[in-house]
Formats: sequence, structure tokens, C-alpha cells
Amino acid sequence: MIRIRFEIKGVPDVEAAFDDLWLKTLEATGLAMGVILHQVARQERVMLSLGWHPFGTRTGSIPPSPPWRISGALSRSVTVEGPRMYNFVWRGQVGPTSPYGRIHELGGWTGAGYRTYLPPRPHLAPAWAIVRPTVHSTFAKVWEHTTRPNRRL
Repeated sequence: MIRIRFEIKGVPDVEAAFDDLWLKTLEATGLAMGVILHQVARQERVMLSLGWHPFGTRTGSIPPSPPWRISGALSRSVTVEGPRMYNFVWRGQVGPTSPYGRIHELGGWTGAGYRTYLPPRPHLAPAWAIVRPTVHSTFAKVWEHTTRPNRRL
């Protein structure tokens, strides 16, 4: 009978390396989310700047096109919150803080006695539709850079 004896050394070092890799990847996930959220915000501002008209005049945008800019307040109100991690889940938000941002996006009844219907003029959904195809590659690049630091982004 042949007996082979072997000894494994360095297991704690390997475990520490995996823990380090996990932490770096977790941090990189937040960075990638931040990049994506800011891309959506930038695209939304573009959607809100496709046209312009003076206050009190009819808009040239036809639903479901995004609303045309009057003062630029809606575009300037587009903000990014986060990303922040809660229980190892990254969360973030992007969109306008202006009170009329939601009704422009989704449409609805407004005005005195809610007698005026404002049709939907989405600007956030189309911005997300433009950015969404790049999400996978953004995460892949960031994670590759994290796991293989000698490679360029």
C-alpha cells in the first residue's frame, strides 16, 4: 500500500485574500451604481432640453415627447441620491425633485378643481431606456478592474 502525506499551507492567507477581494468588489459595486445613476441623470437633463418655449405660450412638444423647457427648473431639479448600502444591498435614486416632475412623467389631472388633463410626457423612463443597455458592461468593467487591477478601465 502506498501512502501519500501532504500538508496545505497558506489557507489563512487565501481566505484573507478572498475576503479582501469580496470587500473590494462590494465597494466597486457602489461605484458602478453611482456611475449609472449619474448617466441616467445626465440623459434625463438632455431629454428635458430638447426644446424651449417662452412662458405663457404653447409648447411645441407633442405627447409623449418630453416637455419643452420654459425656465429650466425641472431640468435643474434632477438629482441623484446615493448609492448607499443597506444590509449589503446597494440602493440609489435619480429623478427630479420639482413638484411637477411626476405629473409630467406620468400624466394626470391638474389645475383648479382638477379639470385639466396633462398627458404623460416621460423624461425619466426614456433616459433609463437609453442608459439601461450599458449597465451590464459598466458593472463588468468596474468588477474586472477590481478583480484584475493591472487592467485598464
